Order: sequence, then structure tokens, then C-alpha cells
Amino acid sequence: MLVDDQELIRIGLKAVLSHDPEIKVVADLDNGLDALRQARVWQPDVAVVDVDMPELSGVEVTARLLTLPHPPQVIVLSVLTQPPWPQRLRAAGARGYVAKERASTDIREAIHTVHQGRTYFSPTLVDGLEAVGSGSSSDPLVALSNRELEIFTLLVKGHPPEDLARLLHVSPKTIYAHRDRIRNKLGVRNDVEMTHLAIRYRLLKETIL
Repeated sequence: MLVDDQELIRIGLKAVLSHDPEIKVVADLDNGLDALRQARVWQPDVAVVDVDMPELSGVEVTARLLTLPHPPQVIVLSVLTQPPWPQRLRAAGARGYVAKERASTDIREAIHTVHQGRTYFSPTLVDGLEAVGSGSSSDPLVALSNRELEIFTLLVKGHPPEDLARLLHVSPKTIYAHRDRIRNKLGVRNDVEMTHLAIRYRLLKETIL
């Protein structure tokens, strides 16, 4: 199962995977909520999931996929190769992490590797994983919990707290409390500073401003 909000990425991946007779793409989806629904239907062996998607982040999608009765092995596909992203997704249960610039060369090997019960991370990610593991990263996003990182991601994309409360099935008061805690941890005062921080660490493209 392929989950990426960019249609061209999904088309490209399907083209690459079509040359492997042992791999069948049973579904390709553009958001995490549909992925969770369709995973229950198709019960795929492997799910390839983008980190940066609308509604649910790759961290949350990965964690929720692994709670299903027939959980797939999850491979993360992303341009976000710096800490805390590879480590966060590995902690959430991802068995593989493929840098998007290496997708055409790495994805088939990654799928076969995780399907065999082993882990696969693109060679370019090794240094970042070691940096986070040693505590040497200066990225302030490392301080956020997985839920805080998810809420931070949705807030800087412009989702109002009231909409997030409905999406995450919590009260608006809970979202506001998370937002205040996130700001304190990151040392920022308002939404504008949060957005600039997200751009600096490649969570958002600068064109959003």
C-alpha cells in the first residue's frame, strides 16, 4: 500500500514496483485517514508512508497502522532526512526509512527487506540516526513528544485549534494546552515564530509565506 499526497510520487513508485513480480500494489492513497481505513480492508504486508501529509502526520499514521489486527510493516518515504524524523519514525514502529531522492533505487530493496522481518534505512540516514541516538542533535523539535510533533505540524499548516480538536477527538482546551506546551518547549511566542521554525527545519516550504 502506497500513501503519499503527491500523485506523481505514487505514479513513479508504482512504475518502479511494476517491474518486480513479487510485489503487488493493492492501494495507493493520498492521506493517512484513508490509509487507515483501506489497511483494514486490504491487509497489506507492507505500507509505504510519506511523513508530511494532510490531516495525519506519518508519525501518527505509522503508530496507528501498527495497532491494526493485521498490521503491515511500515516503510517511511520522505525528504525529511534530518533529526528528529528518522529516529521518531523508527520509535513509532517504522521498519524502514527511505529518502525520497533515493526512492527509485532503494524502494524495492526496502520492501523486500522489511517483509523479511529486517530493517532498512537509506545509507544517507545513518549519520542522522546516530546523531539523535547520541543526543548530539541541536534540533529543538527533538524535545517534542510524538503527539506534540503531530499537533505542531498541523498548527503550522494553518489548521485552527477547533478543527484539530475534532480531527483528533479531543477538546479544544486540550489542543490549546498542547500548543502552549509546544511553544514553551521550542522557545517561541506565537504562531508566526512557530511557522518560521517549521520552515527552518524543513517541516514547511518557505513558499507557504
